[in-house]
Amino acid sequence: MNSIVRRSACALAGALFLFPMSAAAQEDEPAPEIRYITVTRTNVPLGEDRQKVLEMYERVMTPQNRMDPNVLSYSVATHIWGSNSNDIVIVAEYASWAAINEACEACDEWFETNFPEDSPQRAEIDALGDVFTRYQSGHSDEIYTVNMNRAKR
Repeated sequence: MNSIVRRSACALAGALFLFPMSAAAQEDEPAPEIRYITVTRTNVPLGEDRQKVLEMYERVMTPQNRMDPNVLSYSVATHIWGSNSNDIVIVAEYASWAAINEACEACDEWFETNFPEDSPQRAEIDALGDVFTRYQSGHSDEIYTVNMNRAKR
């Protein structure tokens, strides 16, 4: 009997920990605003390939994410101190789970305008994309929820 109670208590504690809203909230209180944060971590060694990957972020990924109405904030972070100086971490914030996968037609149009098919600019981006894709194949993705009542704005 004691192990059943203990397992039930652990399951309840785990559920409360994972649930983004406070279990102690009053029924008449409005639900907290929840944001979704995606974290993508890519391991790219220092050197020429790293510069190409960062150039892809600078020339293509960052401008598109800045114009995407679904993306509330976007950052490209490079590792500066600690055990793995190869990390590049991308952090993006969204208002909803659905917004993470929403299409951005303006982003697609921007890409086609700035890098038209059969142009020298497109050939440069395609070459960067080859290196970028090589490292993205081993990346990690995580999605977190943020209760904005616990955030500094």
